[in-house]
Parts: sequence; C-alpha cells; structure tokens
Amino acid sequence: MIKLAAKFIIFFLNICGCIACSHTRTGQESYDFTYTRPPETKDGWHTAGLSDVRLDSHKINKLLFDIHKGEIKNIYAIMVAKDGLLVVDEYFNGANRTNIGLIASTTKSIVSLLLGIALDENTSNKNVNTPLPYFLPAYSDRMQSNGKEDITLYHVLTMTAGLNWDEYTYPHPDARNPNTQMYSATDPVGFILDRDVQSHPGKRWNYNSGLSVLLGEVIRNLSGEYIDAFAEKHLFIPLQFIRYQWGKHENGTVWSNGDLYIRPRDLAKIGQLVLDNGKWNGQQIVSERWIRESTRPHIEAHYGLKYGYQWWLGSARYAKRQLEVIFGSGTGGQKLFIIPEVDMVVVILSKVFDNKGGQNRATRILTDYVLPAAMPEIEHHDCGFDPTFAKAAVGKYINAADGHLVRIIISGNSLYAKPTFFWSFELKPFTRNSFHGRWGPIGDVYIDFVENDIGNVTAADVHYLLGTMNFRKTN
Repeated sequence: MIKLAAKFIIFFLNICGCIACSHTRTGQESYDFTYTRPPETKDGWHTAGLSDVRLDSHKINKLLFDIHKGEIKNIYAIMVAKDGLLVVDEYFNGANRTNIGLIASTTKSIVSLLLGIALDENTSNKNVNTPLPYFLPAYSDRMQSNGKEDITLYHVLTMTAGLNWDEYTYPHPDARNPNTQMYSATDPVGFILDRDVQSHPGKRWNYNSGLSVLLGEVIRNLSGEYIDAFAEKHLFIPLQFIRYQWGKHENGTVWSNGDLYIRPRDLAKIGQLVLDNGKWNGQQIVSERWIRESTRPHIEAHYGLKYGYQWWLGSARYAKRQLEVIFGSGTGGQKLFIIPEVDMVVVILSKVFDNKGGQNRATRILTDYVLPAAMPEIEHHDCGFDPTFAKAAVGKYINAADGHLVRIIISGNSLYAKPTFFWSFELKPFTRNSFHGRWGPIGDVYIDFVENDIGNVTAADVHYLLGTMNFRKTN
C-alpha cells in the first residue's frame, strides 16, 4: 500500500509544476509592470497591441508581473501571436531579443516540417509508408531481421517503431539513458538501429529521441544535404530567421532530436506557419497536405495526449468549451503552442536543465493566463448538488493505460476527487454529470462522468492541463 501511494505521488509530482496562477481571477488589479507593444524589427513579423486583437490586458499584465516578481520561475521568453500579429514579445532573467535559446525536443516538430518539404521535393515514389531501409541504404543490412524490416517511415514519425528505448527510467544525461549513450556512440545512427525490437512496429507508442535523429538522416538521403543545410535553404531563410545554431556529432550527424538554438520570435514563426497551413506571409513553404496530415492524431501517447508526426496534440478545457492544441515540447518547458480556434501561437522558453516542474509550469502559463485572455470570462455556474447522482458517482476509477487510480468520495453535501491517498479537492457541478475542481499541483480539473443506459456511472473522462484520460469505474 505504501509503495502504491508513493507511485501516485511521484507520478503527479513528475507531471506537475506548482505555480500560483488561476484563470478564474476577475479583478482589475494594477501591476507594477508596463506592457509594451512589440517592435517591428524587419524580421517578417507585423506587430500590434493587445487591444488590437481583443486580448484581455489585465490577464497578460498579471502573467508578466508574476514572472517579473518571481512567482513563476525560470522563464526566459514569452511570445504571443494573435490573428497573425505578434502582440507579446517579452524577455526575463537576462534574456533578450537577440539571444538564441535551446528549444530541446521542440526541434522534433521542426524536423517534421522539414521532412514534409523533403518528401514533396523528392522525385521518387517514397512516402511515409515506405520501409525505413529504403531511406537508409547504408544501414539496410541492420534492418533485415527481427522485425526491423517491418519498420516504415510512418513508424519513425509517430514513435511506434517498437525499438527498445527507455528515456524515462534514468533521465538524460544519466549514462544508463539510451539518449545519453547515443551522444557518445561512434556512429549514432548505427547505435539506434542496433537496438532490439521490443514490440511489433505500429503496435505501441514509445518516446524515442533516436528516431528523430533517423529522420534527419532520412532527409539527408532524400535531399543529398545534412538537415541543417537543408533547413537553412528551405525553412530558415524563407522565414527570415536571424540567428540559429544546430549541434552535431563529430561525424557530421546533426542532432535532429534536439540541440537547435533559435530566437523565440523565430520559433513563433514556425507556429504561425503551421497555423496558416504551411504559409508564411503568403508564401507556401510546407504543403497544406503535410501540415494537415502531420498535425492530426495518429496514436495515443501518454498523460492523456495524442501524437502526430513529431507533434503533440491535446486540448484545453474551459467549462463546456474545449480548445484543440497542437504543440512542440522540450525539456524544462520549451513550448510552441498552436491553437487554431482562437488563431493564436504561443512560445515559452524556460531554463532547460535543473528546472523541476518546468514542463507543466510552461503549460499552465498557456492554460491559466494566455488562453483565458483570448476568451470571454469562463464561469462555472453551479447547477446544484444532486445527492442521488453524487452517490452513483462515488467509487474507484482506474486508467487502463497506466493503472493510475482516482477515488471519488462524498463528504457532507460535496463531492471530492482523491487522486492520491494524501490529497483531495472539491468538485462542483456545472451540469448534472460534469464537475469542475482545482487541484494545486496541476490547476483546473474537469471530470465528465459517463452513465450507461440504466443510469449507472461506469466511467469518467478527466481533463487536466492539455490531457484527457479515461478512467473506468471499478466499484
């Protein structure tokens, strides 16, 4: 029992970063910070003020003030583009507009765009369903048995190749992490392809940074250029990138799993490109077909998220409204968010290493401050406590994907969610079977209870941050 409790605590602490913020604040407080409209610097961005795009200045000022006074820690840059205009361009903790920052694994999403360009420009019939050996002929002998011959480019893009690769048990840069071992290998590509097959390709999602390195080599095979040179010609120059740097192995292999340094304003251009279906300032740079295919869900990932072609996919819940979010994500909270429904791009760069909670701290900047600034105030009107329904909802709920458990209990005239043995939070109904609560470590939580034909509660969909997890009732 103690071990189980510890497992739950560690899980939630790993996925959560505590910051003091809430999208339910409605006051018109005055903050010791002055927002300024971003300057136009001849880098392709047109800028505007918050009022020009109908963003709530009080919520944005609160965000900037909280970062400046240290309530939200380890943030270097915040970019917000709305309706195609850059409206927030702010820097903190010594960063400035000319700095390039490490975007870590958000690099993977850029690599996806580059692969789309390379496939479209290649005159062969190769596509995402082509077996991987055809893209890496120098290594084809390593992929002729043990199930590796069934790996296609699609499996590499969606992280379903089935190779034995565990980046979580011992996080990078621990020497037992395969990602760490890859960096010190004489031949990184060979190291990746020599991993044993753990599951049949296409069967199971497993985060594998080595596969993203393989995508860089696929682009090299398709174009005849290393991915950094290809990117400069086909993406960075057309998007008017000012400065950038990409890390390489000593043998020339580009670290297309990460190690890309760019300016936050330039990363925001990547988001605007995706939002505009592959166009930047009217020029088609990536095909609309590739944007559509690469940013749709292809497989269930973890923490209630889905995965496309090197893009994460989730949704932000606000009462009855749910906004779909496409995003790239890197260690420590390097985030590129694209929210089509409100025509918005958000970039957050953070301290990369030794930044506990940085990932979800950055996500809560989006969910608790920026998105609410783009929408009318969301209110949860209490529909009244229904003791009969509440009694039917009480019980244990388990998530089949990872075995995590949540208990629903009644205390007095209130319903509570108990995600661990030590923490609980109140749930308030805003429809008969939909409830809202706020749990400190992760912020707003929504629970939609599911009933069968005879009115028994059988399951619950839990929405938090950008994830949605289904829990089956067990008693």
